[in-house]
Amino acid sequence: MYEVPARLYYHIGNLDKALEYTLKVTHELDAFGASDEAGQAKIEMLKGVIQRLEREIKEKENREAPRKENGRNED
Repeated sequence: MYEVPARLYYHIGNLDKALEYTLKVTHELDAFGASDEAGQAKIEMLKGVIQRLEREIKEKENREAPRKENGRNED
């Protein structure tokens, strides 16, 4: 249910919202279960996606930090 918004937010560059909706997907799978091999593979894939999103968010924050320190906000 939340996969489509997660992907859309990622593709428009809103990494925070993409992470939020990806986490909702994992919570949904936890709540309703993923007992077969495909479901377990999806959970493992989502863990990788979450790690990548967290890394990309941190990199984006690190790139923006020097601009904010210099009083510039160039987006």
